[in-house]
Amino acid sequence: MPKFTITRDGKPISQVDAHGDRIELGSARTCQVLIDDLLISLKQAAFVRASADGLYRVEPVSRVPAFTLNGVVVDGSMEAPDGALLGIEGYQVKIEYLPGEIASSAPPPKPIAPPVGMPAESPLPPPLEPDLPPPLEPSIPPPVVTSPVSVHGPGPADMDRTVFIRRIGKLVATAGPLKGQHWDLKSGETRIGRELGQNDIVIRFDAQGNVDNSISRRHASIHVAGDRVYVEDAGSAAGTYVNGNAVPARQRVEVKANDSVEIRSSRESTLLRVELSGGSAPAPAAPPIQQPPAAAEIPRPMAPTPVSAPRHEAPGLGDYGAEEPPVQRRRRRESSAADNPFVPLDAPRRSGTIPKWGWIATGVGILLIVIIVLLIAL
Repeated sequence: MPKFTITRDGKPISQVDAHGDRIELGSARTCQVLIDDLLISLKQAAFVRASADGLYRVEPVSRVPAFTLNGVVVDGSMEAPDGALLGIEGYQVKIEYLPGEIASSAPPPKPIAPPVGMPAESPLPPPLEPDLPPPLEPSIPPPVVTSPVSVHGPGPADMDRTVFIRRIGKLVATAGPLKGQHWDLKSGETRIGRELGQNDIVIRFDAQGNVDNSISRRHASIHVAGDRVYVEDAGSAAGTYVNGNAVPARQRVEVKANDSVEIRSSRESTLLRVELSGGSAPAPAAPPIQQPPAAAEIPRPMAPTPVSAPRHEAPGLGDYGAEEPPVQRRRRRESSAADNPFVPLDAPRRSGTIPKWGWIATGVGILLIVIIVLLIAL
C-alpha cells in the first residue's frame, strides 16, 4: 500500500494511503489521490501495479495539463520507484512504499568465486544502489515587482529609464462555488467559462462538486482598455449580468469600481466584484460658483436716442408738420385736387368746372371701346 504526500510551494496539503491495483489521481471526488484544483483534470493519471514486486507504474489519463515524474515529462507509462516525485501545476506528489512491501523480483545473485590469492571467507562488497535523480525542489513563482525598475537602454550609462508596473485591479468572487478566490485584472482579455485550458477563470463545478453544464464553455470575457473595464457576454446560454442588468450577447458594457458581475447558472451563479486599484470612481468636481460683478462693473443701459418724426416737404406746399392758416390750407387742397388725374370724374369740384384734358380723355376712351366692339363683331 503506497503512501502519497501532496505539497505545494513546500507546504504539505494532504497525505493519502491508497491501495489497489489501480489508483487514480485527479480533481474528481472519486479519485483516491484528490487534488482539489480546477486546473487539474478530473482524471489526470493512474498508478497501476506493475507486477507482484509491489511497484507501480504511472500512466497518463489526460495530457492536459502536462506533468512530470522526477523532472521528466510523462508521455507514456513510466515506472514510479520509491521516493519518486510527480509535479503538476505547482503541486508535488511524493510516492513512498511501506517497508517490506517491495519484493525483489530479480533472482538471487550467484556466489562469485574468490580471486586467486584471496581467502574464501572474505566478505563480498555490497551491491551498488541505483543512482536516482535528486528530488525536485518545489517551484516558487517569482515575486511580483511593484517597485520601480531601472532599465538601461542602448544609450549612455547615466541615462536610465524607470518603468512602473501599475496594478489595474482584481476580481473577487463573493458568491458561488469560487467564493473567496480572486484574480488580478490584466490588460487585454480575461476569459471566463467551463472549458479547461481555454479560460483564465474556470467555473466547472457547483458547490456540491458536480459538473455544472449550464456554464458555457466560453461564457464571458473581461476586457481592460486603459483605465476602463468592460464586460462582454460570449453568447452564453444562461447569460451574464451587471448589477442585475443583462449584458447583450457580443456587446461590451463598461463597469465601474464595486460593480457586481454575475455569471448566471441554473444551479448556483457566481458573483464577481470589480475592485479597481484606484478605489471608487471620484465624484465629479462641482462647477465654480460665478460671483456677481461689483456694482461699479455693471454697465449702465444707454438712454434711447429720440427719433424725430420724418419731415415731408414738397416744393411750394410747405411743411406738413407745421401749422398753417386755414385759408392757405383750403387753397392748397383745391389746387391739388384740380391737378390730380386720378380723381373720379363725378367727384365734386370746388371750382365747378371739368378741365379740358378730362373731356379729351373721355372721348379717346369711348372711341377705343367702339373700335374694340366692331373688331369683335367682325
